[in-house]
Amino acid sequence: GQLTLPEVCAELGFEPKADGAVFSGGPVEPHRGFMLHGGVSALSGAETIEPGIHISGMPETLKTACDGGMKFRLFLGYAGWGPGQLEQELSHGAWLSVQSAPHHIFETDPNAVWERVLRDAGIDPGLIVPPANDTVN
Repeated sequence: GQLTLPEVCAELGFEPKADGAVFSGGPVEPHRGFMLHGGVSALSGAETIEPGIHISGMPETLKTACDGGMKFRLFLGYAGWGPGQLEQELSHGAWLSVQSAPHHIFETDPNAVWERVLRDAGIDPGLIVPPANDTVN
């Protein structure tokens, strides 16, 4: 089953004041955690990706977020691309690129994010058609 925040925090030696799911960030290093958190400024040990979105891989940052009642998401693992691979996939139309929105990351129901992001970008999700060949060369 899906890991919960209390289970991960117990492994790190503390009890969280928050509850929730732990998300899969990708197949690479699935036991390594990454936390995205919101807020005006980054917690100590976190880096700002853009205003309102910060990232950290440090357990201490997760404890601070849990104790402070912050909006955050915890992911295990990550997705990676080789040199030039992502650019090639973008040029083939395998990805849609939209402006990030902290409210979708931290507030929208995770099961509704894909559809909500597309609708906010003016795209009807029902019109998305998978390519005939779902591999990118």
